[in-house]
Amino acid sequence: MREPFDIFIGGPMGGTQQDAHGLPFADHIQRLKAAVERAANEIVQQNGAPNIKIYTPELDDSGMITSRVFGILDTAELGIMDVSAGSPSVMYELAMLHALGIPTIPVVMTDKDGNPQSSFYLQGTYQAVVESFEEEVLFAKLLPMIKTVIFGDDAGMNPAANPMSEYYGLPLVEASASTGLATGYFHNFMRHILKANGGVFDFIEDEVSKMVVIRPRDLEEAEGLSQLVQRKLKSFDIDVELIGERDGKVYQDREQARGKMLVFRAGGYLFDTPAPLAAQNKSPRMKRIRLMAERAKTDAANAAVQKFEQRMIDDFMATLARLPQDYPGSLSRRLDVATIKDFIRMVLVSLGREIPDDFDTRFEVPD
Repeated sequence: MREPFDIFIGGPMGGTQQDAHGLPFADHIQRLKAAVERAANEIVQQNGAPNIKIYTPELDDSGMITSRVFGILDTAELGIMDVSAGSPSVMYELAMLHALGIPTIPVVMTDKDGNPQSSFYLQGTYQAVVESFEEEVLFAKLLPMIKTVIFGDDAGMNPAANPMSEYYGLPLVEASASTGLATGYFHNFMRHILKANGGVFDFIEDEVSKMVVIRPRDLEEAEGLSQLVQRKLKSFDIDVELIGERDGKVYQDREQARGKMLVFRAGGYLFDTPAPLAAQNKSPRMKRIRLMAERAKTDAANAAVQKFEQRMIDDFMATLARLPQDYPGSLSRRLDVATIKDFIRMVLVSLGREIPDDFDTRFEVPD
C-alpha cells in the first residue's frame, strides 16, 4: 500500500440551493469532510495504518486553483464526491477520477420515495446512498466503504470500476501509458520467453523454473537497471550467463521479429529488466508532477512524486501479469516479478548457497 493514502473530497461550491431537508448543498462538503475524518481516525486507531491525508480544495485556504486541484486528483488514492446537487464542477472532477482509474465513492441522496437520485452514468457503480447529509448518517455509510477501498475487504466490490474504464477495458489514461509500454514489452519479447513449447525453456538443458522481471525502485533506476542487476549479482559471486553464448551463438526465436534474443540467466532463473518502463520518466504527465513538486518545495510534494512513480510501476507490472491470458500458449506460471534484493535471495537459494549475514545491509546503500 502506498502511503500516505490520499482522499480527495469534492462537492458543490457556493450557491443557496437546498436539498430535500432544507440544508444548503454548499454545506454538504463540511459535513462530508467531518464524517470522512472520523472514519479515517477510526481506521488508523483500529489498524495502526495507513497514514491517511484528506484534501478538500473547496475548503482549503489555497482555494480552487485548477492546476492544484488536478494535481491532487492525479495522485489521490480515493475520491469521495457529493453528486447530490448535480454540480457540473463535481461531475467534471468525477470524470477525471474515472479517467485516471482511481477508486471513487459518489455520495447520492434518495428522493422522498427512498429511491437513489443517481445520474445515468453512475447507476450500478460503487456509491454511497444516503437519506440525508447528517454527519452520523454519512459516517455510518462511508466507514465500511472506505475500509473496502483501503483493505479490499469486500471481494464482490470493485470501487475502481466505472463506465468509462469498462468501455475501454482499462482506465482511459493508461491506454497509451504504462499499459501500452507493458503490452509492447510483452508482445515483442516476453511472450516468446513464456511459450509452452519450443521456447527458451526447452532450449536450455539445465532446469530453470521461472523468468523473473526485476522491479525497479523508481523510474530513474529503470533506465540502468540491467547493469545494476548484473553488478549486484557479481558482488555476490553469482555468474550471469547469456543463453546460447556457450555455443558461440545468441538464442534465436523464429517467431520473434528480429530472431535473436538476449536472454540472461542467473542460478535457476532467467531474468530481464523492463527497459521500456524508463520511458515513463520522460512522459509529459511525470514531468508535470515533478514540476509541481519543485514549485511547492515541500516533503509532501516530493512524497507525492514518489507515490506517483510507484503507481506507474504498479500499472506496468499488473498489466504484465495479466497479459499471458491473452496469448494462447503463454504460461503465466513461468513469470514472476521481484526486486533486486528478493531476486538475488532467490538465486542464492537455487544455487544451494547460504544467505550471508550482511545480506540486508548490502542493499541499504544504493549502487
